[in-house]
Amino acid sequence: MNAKKIMSAFQLEGLEGRLPSEISGGQKQRVAFARALIGQPDLLLLDEPFSALDHPLRLQMRQFLKGIKREFNIPVVFVTHDLNEASTLADTMIVYAHGRVAQIGTPKKVHENPASQEVALLVNKAFIR
Repeated sequence: MNAKKIMSAFQLEGLEGRLPSEISGGQKQRVAFARALIGQPDLLLLDEPFSALDHPLRLQMRQFLKGIKREFNIPVVFVTHDLNEASTLADTMIVYAHGRVAQIGTPKKVHENPASQEVALLVNKAFIR
């Protein structure tokens, strides 16, 4: 994977000479993703990557990440406390409660058929917001 392809995929052309203080929050996020992919990892691990972004930028970055997953065909483990975000991005969702796996399934299955009352409460509370 070459740097020009990644710069193009991440819509970062023309920013190569800028300092971090000279680019936006969304651009910084895309730079971080690009840097992670340049080494061609077998897996991309993201821990709350959008938590510091405002709502409109979070929505934009979700769509952007979906496209990157497709284009680079790389598995992504995405850790988030935002069930809406998890449901939007996940093929498979793992719900943890008290440090243990409470349910594994598609977002639709987890939402429609929670494995326990605890999962139901977690999922419903997240979607009621």
